Formats: sequence, structure tokens, C-alpha cells
Amino acid sequence: MTGVLIGEVNLIAMWELVDSIRIGREGYAFVVSETGQLLAHGRGAQKPKVLQQADLSSLAVVQAVRQGRSQTVVYYGAADGETPVEMIGVSAPITGLGWGLIIEQPTREAYAQASTMTVELAGLIGVFLLLAVGIGYLGGKQYIVEPIRQLMQATDRVAAGNLTETVKILTHDEFQALGEAFNQMTARLAGLQERIRRDERAVVFGKIAAGLAHDLRHPILNIENNSRLLQRRFDEEARDRFVKIVARELAEIKRFLDDLRDLTRPTPLTMVALDLRRELAELAELFQEEAERQRVKILCQVEGDGGAPVFVRGDKFAIGRVLKNLIRNALDAMAEGGTLGIRVSPPGQPLTEGQDLVLVVVTDTGHGIPPERLPSLFEDYFTTKRKGLGLGLAVTKKIVEELGGTISVSSTVGRGSTFTLSLKAAGKAAETRPPI
Repeated sequence: MTGVLIGEVNLIAMWELVDSIRIGREGYAFVVSETGQLLAHGRGAQKPKVLQQADLSSLAVVQAVRQGRSQTVVYYGAADGETPVEMIGVSAPITGLGWGLIIEQPTREAYAQASTMTVELAGLIGVFLLLAVGIGYLGGKQYIVEPIRQLMQATDRVAAGNLTETVKILTHDEFQALGEAFNQMTARLAGLQERIRRDERAVVFGKIAAGLAHDLRHPILNIENNSRLLQRRFDEEARDRFVKIVARELAEIKRFLDDLRDLTRPTPLTMVALDLRRELAELAELFQEEAERQRVKILCQVEGDGGAPVFVRGDKFAIGRVLKNLIRNALDAMAEGGTLGIRVSPPGQPLTEGQDLVLVVVTDTGHGIPPERLPSLFEDYFTTKRKGLGLGLAVTKKIVEELGGTISVSSTVGRGSTFTLSLKAAGKAAETRPPI
């Protein structure tokens, strides 16, 4: 027997609900489908576009909804007229339908309160300056000039970021009332600043906690499951399997904790001349089994002839960790197979002619990285994976910079990514040393 589930969406009720949403005088809401088609709009001038099935997929705020993300975006759109104006929009996905709710408001209205406060404060200071000039001939320095001077100096310090600044005016007149109002304003600003900082810390700590839970849960769960298996099946094969899994998962936990530690302190470095050709050969052998399981082909190429060593100045552990992070990320991006290429260009080769640098280019044919994520790729707690802290690339960039090198990335969605390392070549004296 075949069952059929029929659902009814009341568009009129949805239109009425969207019409009821107002943000200020010019802020409205609208709803788009999973393809970016306009389904409902609260602004009267835009409602005919619902019947025209207008396509809004080109708007950045709509693109965020289609990717299942909540995001605040500033863009140009139509307000009550047809002339585009700068808008600020906040998107929220509607779970289960693939639709998205977007609330937008012209920036001139959204920022109006802050602008008005700035203008009023500037106007207030200007008025009192003019007042001081007008009655300066009649008043004394103690009761007119000095209070204004205090207010101006305090205003400058507040503008410089000192929100704890206060003034003490004891003239028992309007100047004292103005000083008390100034002190109340700075106190409120200081409280607002502290609340913003507290909220930012809460967001960061929440992300760290979620990342820790994700990154540590999997290895601990593997150890727990195999511990239960060992209780039911206590033989040599089970013991060997348990030992291997525990060693592997504990190494993964240690690597994760090392990443956390290394973000907050300098990496200890022992600078020597390293044969990069040998280091890459060892890494290729280390990851060969994992690559074969994922149907990934590893290709290593060193520019130039003769197979001569390519020496760089660096720390063996640090450079190994950088290359391991890049190789592991490339393998994670090619879960269904592909090609991992590692190309080295010594000094004097086409990529580095005239420079005392060695370039290492790591490419993959994975899913790629969206362009909007590239600028934040090396930041702490940023990851292109669905969960986790994403510390690997942050640690990688930190180590490369401590070695005196640079790292950059380019990527095309659906075609793969390319990471380019520039490392300092070892001097001629170091090149004569035996291989490390």
C-alpha cells in the first residue's frame, strides 16, 4: 500500500504575517523560496513582484539563506521607490522548508539614532561654545570658561575611547546639570561597551565549547565502544585492535590539545638545514595507506634535474607539522577520491627566480572553498568543516610566520584548492651539511 502525505501552506496567512512585521518606519520583511524566488513581501511597492515570481537569488542576504546560514549583510535594494538605496538585511533560514525570512531596513534609518546622538552632542557642544563666546565678556573664568574647558577636554578623552571619564563641575547652575548629564551619558556608554564585550566573549566561548565537544567526542566514543567490545570478547585479536585504536585516538586528542596550546605561545624552534625532498618523501610514505583507502593519488614533484637535495632553513618538527596539516586537509577535501599534488620550486627555478626562497605548492582536486570564506581561512576557530574548532590552519599560519615564511591560498568551488608556502632557502654553508 502506498501512502500519500498532503500538506497545505496558507499563503494568505503568511502574507498577513509578513505584512505585520515592521522595523521602524521603513523596515519590512520578506520571504524567499529555496531557489531565491520571492514568496511574500511586507512593503507595498514590492508586493506585485510576488505575483511576478521575482528572482532575488543575486542578493547576498538571500544567498546566505540558500546556504542555510543566518547572516547580516549590507547591500543595495529598493525601498518605497524604485531607486536603489543602501539596506541592511538579516537572514534566517526556515527549517524544514528550505525557505528564508529576511528583514531589511534602510541604513539611513537603522543608523539614524546613532547619527542623531552624534549630531545632537556636537550641536550641544557648539551651542555652549557660542554661548561662552557671547557672554565671555560678562562672566568670570571660574563659572563659564572653566566648566566648558572641562567638558571639551572630557569630550576629547571620551572620543579617544576613555568611557570612564567624568567631569566635576560645582557651579550650581546649568553647567553643573550639563556635567551631571555628561557623566550619566559616559556611564551608560561604558555599560553598553562592557555588555558588548561580554556578549562577544559568550559567543567565542560557546563556539569553543561546541568545537571541543565535537573534536573530542569522536575519539573518546571510539575508545568507549572498543572498551565494551573488549569486555565481551577478551582474546588476542581484540586486545591488539583495542591497543591500536586507543593509541590512534589518544594521538588525535594530543594533536588537538597541542593545537590549542600552540595558539597561545611561541613554538620552540631548532633552526637547521632540512632536505625538503627527503621530508616530502617521508610524508608521502606516511599518508600513502590512508590515501589509497580514499582512492587519492599522491604526486610529488621537485623542479630541476638531478634529484639534488633542496635545503630550507627551518625546524624539522615545525615544517613537518605544517605539511601534515596541509596534506590532511587535502585528504579531508577528497573523501571520494582525487589527486593530491605537492610541487617544490627551489631558488632559481621559474617560480622563484632571483629570490632566496623555496616554494612548496600543495594542490587538491576536492570540493574547494567558497570565495567569501577565503579571507578568514587562517583565523582562530574558523573552519570550512561542518563542526569543530578548525585550529589546524590557524596553527599552520602561525608556525610558517615564526619560520620567517608566508602562506597563501586560492580555491575554486568544485575544482579544488591550492596552498602556497614560501620558505627561506638554507645558505650555502648550511647546504654542505649532511642530510638531517
